[in-house]
Amino acid sequence: MPFRIATPLPLILAVLLAACGGDAAGRLSASDIENDTYLAEPPLNEATLDGGEFRYPVAEGSSAEAVIRLERWAIGDIDGDGADDAAAITIEQPGGSGAFSFVHALLNDSGTPRDRAFAFLGDRVRVESIAVHDGVIVVALYDRPETASFSEEPTVAVIRRFRLDGDALMELPAPQRQSSEGGDDDADQLSADDLENATYLAEGPDAGEATLDGGEYRYPVAEGSSAEAVIRLERWAIGDIDGDGADDAAAITIEQPGGSGAFSFVHALLNDSGTPRDRAFAFLGDRVRVESIAVHDGVIVVALYDRPETAFFSEEPSIAVIRRFRLDGGALGEQPAPQRQSQPAESAVSTLQTVIERDELWCGVKDSQPGFGFANPDGSFSGFDVEFCRAIAAAVLGDANKVRFVPSSAAVGELLHTGDIDVLIRTAAVTAERDANRGVEFGPITFYTGQGFAVRADSPYNSTADMDGATICIRSDTITDLLDLHDHFNELGYTYTPLGGDDQDTQDAFVAGRCEVWTADLTSLASRISVFPDPSQFRVLGQLISREPLAPVVRDNDSEWKDIVSWVVHGLIGAELLGVSQGNVTDMANAPSHWAVAWLLGEPLGDVFNPGFGVDPQFIQRALMAVGNYGDIYERTVAQIGIDRACTLNALYTEDKRGCPPGGGGILYAPPHR
Repeated sequence: MPFRIATPLPLILAVLLAACGGDAAGRLSASDIENDTYLAEPPLNEATLDGGEFRYPVAEGSSAEAVIRLERWAIGDIDGDGADDAAAITIEQPGGSGAFSFVHALLNDSGTPRDRAFAFLGDRVRVESIAVHDGVIVVALYDRPETASFSEEPTVAVIRRFRLDGDALMELPAPQRQSSEGGDDDADQLSADDLENATYLAEGPDAGEATLDGGEYRYPVAEGSSAEAVIRLERWAIGDIDGDGADDAAAITIEQPGGSGAFSFVHALLNDSGTPRDRAFAFLGDRVRVESIAVHDGVIVVALYDRPETAFFSEEPSIAVIRRFRLDGGALGEQPAPQRQSQPAESAVSTLQTVIERDELWCGVKDSQPGFGFANPDGSFSGFDVEFCRAIAAAVLGDANKVRFVPSSAAVGELLHTGDIDVLIRTAAVTAERDANRGVEFGPITFYTGQGFAVRADSPYNSTADMDGATICIRSDTITDLLDLHDHFNELGYTYTPLGGDDQDTQDAFVAGRCEVWTADLTSLASRISVFPDPSQFRVLGQLISREPLAPVVRDNDSEWKDIVSWVVHGLIGAELLGVSQGNVTDMANAPSHWAVAWLLGEPLGDVFNPGFGVDPQFIQRALMAVGNYGDIYERTVAQIGIDRACTLNALYTEDKRGCPPGGGGILYAPPHR
């Protein structure tokens, strides 16, 4: 039977009761919490808020005022007595530039909140959400790297968890996955029963929706199969999502469609006269660990743990991530991290200055991907990305060997913000989310990749146009690959049979001949085949069905350094366009044939052109002497693992495309060095 993938998109969050008070008997109201007495640092020791605020003189006799302000709060049972307590965030601004955040545990004393304990969160951190789950207070916030100045915007996601122990809030380590939480059953809100039996939008079932029964929906994995897939309600939170004043709900579901995947989604359920209607949903991830979900000012905030991009799914999620969504018509649009503070000024000491003073470049690369970033047995590194690191070192320091290669599998931006690297060149794909939310900027695209295909050397398949009815090995835990393959074959009007499994399963099945085609990221396919006992038995096709442009990554607000990184890349591409290579750069520098060559190499032809990047005009000449132009690098790295350059996007834009398949041909281009 022709296969049609029902796409289970991943999403994961931990749902906790949001900061939404209520006046029902026995519950703490917004007014209660905004006018409560809070514990405070000496010499105050406590502060009674008035409308969410407490003001006091900065010093005796001073007219200047300090302020303690209630920032946000959440309802939940903290002490296990069955009554709804509250967890709250306050910010104290005692005068000067400091803004000190605290978390408080307020117990419900017959309808009156009593602040039992508090804990310090940090100075000028940005709190995204607070929630209570199984007696644990969960705070999702952004902080800075330890070495950062307070002028820098907080960009490092952190999830902190506290449990009340007597009169102290004790911080807890990251938890294992916990059961879903309950909610409020008041008549004017959506109840747990409502949400556990609502109809949810879904990808798996043919109808595109699933009506839960007691928090669960089951359906056959395939037509006629006795094996069942399941969609489960994981967590939920109450809050006004659409601004109409009624309490809606944000929910997390997990779909297990068969196999090892567990795909998490976040849903926006609007309150239709007491009935939840699922208006939109979004994908969060596969086998992530949700810590909290909350609704603040119409924004759904999800705090979760995910894995490094290069990690296997067998590894425990360990990277804190905060994701924010707002309902926009019939879609959940992901929001960038909010800017509550002014953008940081550029550092007084740029990365360029640091690298020059250190006399060494710290470059984040892969260490296990032949052709791109690979640690050799002798301790040296090789690969396409590695060559660009060496080019930057040669340009800035005059020596391509003055590089410390730092293996990097962490999330894009993480090692940049901790100061462990100066630039990341690690098959990192340019995406809007990374650009907006990770505190990084991308340089020029160095390599165009995407989902590709490998076949046996004697296969009749030269592109997907030949693959109608083919059996295709594909990882069942890579939702984007599943979707792209499904959509592509639908557009062709073709059928195919998927053979799923984890990363190693699909490789083994392909090698054993149980599938005719293996699909994954093009660079990954070529790298892995290159270390097979006999790579010549296989070939990688040039066709791509998705877009994953790769580029160097630097920290935000470091324009001098970004300029250097960018123009080294531009220079190596531009040199190939001008016919300057590693083999002839010395001759071309001694006798430049054209002003464009002279200016690129920093040699006089009339005047010497100096673009003013903080290094001398011959910086690109040094890079070319060390590693050659783009084509030189490609031929001794990527071409060696079986990715031909001809008729691919990575060929120069001047390539003769008459012999290329439809849509094929180079687009590589660099702005002029003038």
